[in-house]
Amino acid sequence: MRTKIRLDNGSTASIWTEDLAVYLSGSMELSTDGGVGWRDTVSEQLIAMGIKSNNIFNPCKKPLPHDHPCHDQDDRKSLSMFKREGRWTELERYIDFVAKYDLALVNRSDFLLVNLGTLDIGFTGEFAKEI
Repeated sequence: MRTKIRLDNGSTASIWTEDLAVYLSGSMELSTDGGVGWRDTVSEQLIAMGIKSNNIFNPCKKPLPHDHPCHDQDDRKSLSMFKREGRWTELERYIDFVAKYDLALVNRSDFLLVNLGTLDIGFTGEFAKEI
């Protein structure tokens, strides 16, 4: 499928989208919904543009091994608990695994779609991994 895109200079270009892969980067920790809402909306728009759903790398829905948690509401509670209880080794193990997994998905991507939200939060979490 070919899709027209608008370039910064105002002109348009037609690109093949079906084989493109994209990673959806943005804050999870600082978002009330864990960053799920905007990623779901953007995913629908990307699919409508012709990008295959399995080429949209959404860290809120990544298929981690069964014995490992992923970024969801329960997981966010676990991370908060690790911090609150000072269980730094468990927190470090989890974050190390997830960061490596996310970076592997970034490496497979043709482009990143980054939601910076409010710019006064600094570069942490998802942002820091891709920079």
